[in-house]
Amino acid sequence: FDEGEGGGDDEMCTLSVLKQNMGFWLLCIHCMLAYGAISPFNNISSAMLTSLCPDSSIPIPFLQSIPYTISAFITPFIGATVDAYGKRQAWMVVSGVILSFSHFHLAFGWGNPVVPLTGIGIGYSIVAGVVWPSVVCVVDPTTKGAAFGMLTSLQNFCQAMVPLVIAAQLEEYGANNYQPPELLFAAISIAATISAVALWRWDQLNGGPLWDATVGLPTTLPPTPAPKRMTPGSAERLKLLPEGSDGRSKGYGYGGGESGVEVGKRSPGAELDEPGIVVKEVFPPKSHSFSQLL
Repeated sequence: FDEGEGGGDDEMCTLSVLKQNMGFWLLCIHCMLAYGAISPFNNISSAMLTSLCPDSSIPIPFLQSIPYTISAFITPFIGATVDAYGKRQAWMVVSGVILSFSHFHLAFGWGNPVVPLTGIGIGYSIVAGVVWPSVVCVVDPTTKGAAFGMLTSLQNFCQAMVPLVIAAQLEEYGANNYQPPELLFAAISIAATISAVALWRWDQLNGGPLWDATVGLPTTLPPTPAPKRMTPGSAERLKLLPEGSDGRSKGYGYGGGESGVEVGKRSPGAELDEPGIVVKEVFPPKSHSFSQLL
């Protein structure tokens, strides 16, 4: 057995599973766009607010801190609400709409900047409290590490590209003209909303794992009992027993469980492997819905 080759096969299998998961890629697109409308804005918000709100009576540092302050306080409550009630894709649509309105508000100077900055903070809180926990709802449990790694990589890629576009806009339209960047953020937010709607449709077609709540569901499946070894003599005695009758030997069969053979009895669904060493159950274990695996 070539250990290195086996590890490569496992990696290719993981990537293949992710490639076939449209819900995961829609979630990645939404995450990229949502963070693309938030993090680059926060990086240039000081200079942008100075340019867009020159007559503001509120100190710029205070304005700049509003989105992060709001996110620090309400993100845990949003996460707990989503755990209890689900409806994750609806939250994503709401965050996209709020971000779009907030950036249009700043771009055209519709009034007090506290209102759009509060909206950006709320949108940021929803993205942080909803998008990342949604990963485990749309991917196979064996690919969670690869899924989080891919999502983080794509998010960072988008956050690296958006500032380059903003720099080109400032060079083209003037170093103090921040309306084009704000319109770019608004367009990205609209695209994030559209991706959330597409994810909503995917969820409807795939059993609603994003719509379901997770509070109260089992976190792991019950362990599957392993078959016990038997001696040929014990196996022969079991063959002679009528189905469901008590056995004289207590050392064979499954050790209980929903799908196992009760110790000391021959289940109606049990059969013997040749040459009669292991007892196994014909009927499969009790199945669990996808939402119950979360």
